[in-house]
Amino acid sequence: DELFGGYLTYPATLGHAAASSRLPMPIRRALAHAGRRLPTSESKVSSTYKARRFLRALHLAPSIAHFTWNGTWLPEEARRLVISPVLAGEVSNALTRLAATHGLPARPSLRELQHADVREYLANDILVKSDRMSMAHGLEVRAPFLDPDLAEFALRLPAWLKVSASGRTKRVLPQLAGQTYGADVTGARKQGFSIPVHTWLRGPARSLVADLLAPESTADVPGLDPRAIDGVVAEHLSGRSSYGFELWGLMVLVAWHRRYVRHTVAAPHGPLPRVIDVSACAA
Repeated sequence: DELFGGYLTYPATLGHAAASSRLPMPIRRALAHAGRRLPTSESKVSSTYKARRFLRALHLAPSIAHFTWNGTWLPEEARRLVISPVLAGEVSNALTRLAATHGLPARPSLRELQHADVREYLANDILVKSDRMSMAHGLEVRAPFLDPDLAEFALRLPAWLKVSASGRTKRVLPQLAGQTYGADVTGARKQGFSIPVHTWLRGPARSLVADLLAPESTADVPGLDPRAIDGVVAEHLSGRSSYGFELWGLMVLVAWHRRYVRHTVAAPHGPLPRVIDVSACAA
């Protein structure tokens, strides 16, 4: 998807750039405000969910909005979750710094977005998950499209062979695959691996929410505002808002802090390590 333009985030960002160049900022802000209140179906990548995600970030630069499509807090939302003014400034500018790290201009091209995702999303998310889960079960997993020659070739392809003007993604790959597998396979609807996190947090994982995002838990993490977080949790659990992905990330932060900061890891028992003179071994 990173190499052949298969993510829906690509036409979303390109469409965002086109809209932001035509609409004045007051209208974009009004649409963003309305988008955050749009009634949303939480079924897998529903049309209303995509519309809400798109509209709520319309006031941001396209390069920054690109990093919000997959469940990131908006800068103004993240700002409200911390107490310290210094931290508020840091979290407000986090996505701006991320875009600058990858050299994205305000209105990036498809190729620039792909390069950013290869360096950020692919390396720090997708491959990390596949490596950890496969090794945990004794499996060697390979990603065949990441052959260096193939990757370089794919990234050099012109944009029109990847994303069409109508928003169709990964155009060249189904055409090639269709020659071998036929239209029944290549014309099937794409299925991602995202989990139904919104409903899980209201149901099977509600006890995790009650544990990790309780005010006494979030108060242990320096800088977080327990009252503000409690309000967002209540909005989600009531069904008034869909903050599943955002709350999941916050839960991971609290769990990490509890495990590695609040409770120090004890040193293993046993004899002290023996010092070896490497130069003597070499002689």
